[in-house]
Amino acid sequence: MPSQFAPSTSSDTPENRHHQWFADFATARVLPLLNLTVDALRERGITAQYRLIERDDAVTAELIISPADLPQHAAPPRLTVSAAPGHRLAIDYTGTFPHSGADGGFGAEIGYDTAFPTALDEQVSEFVRIATGT
Repeated sequence: MPSQFAPSTSSDTPENRHHQWFADFATARVLPLLNLTVDALRERGITAQYRLIERDDAVTAELIISPADLPQHAAPPRLTVSAAPGHRLAIDYTGTFPHSGADGGFGAEIGYDTAFPTALDEQVSEFVRIATGT
């Protein structure tokens, strides 16, 4: 009978449990939201894609929007959602966004925020707004 004071195995650490929580959350909540977002963007004629990236013990959900008039060789707007400490989400965005340049044209942006899972819809909506310039 294992002792309740036995050291945890490497797969049962708080960090690993947190990563597993996010992997489950990403599959159940993030990916369906990104799928709906991509479908809505495609209905508006905007190219978009999403995917789940699994590297080592980390899982990241990614949304990429490619505005039609994006300058050649410019990085498209990219949103990533991953685990942050305390059952929060790390929300990052990078790329080239319309109406963010000095002259109202495309400009590079980098952003980082943490959010509770309940704020995910709002975070994705805001990213879509700035990525499409609408």
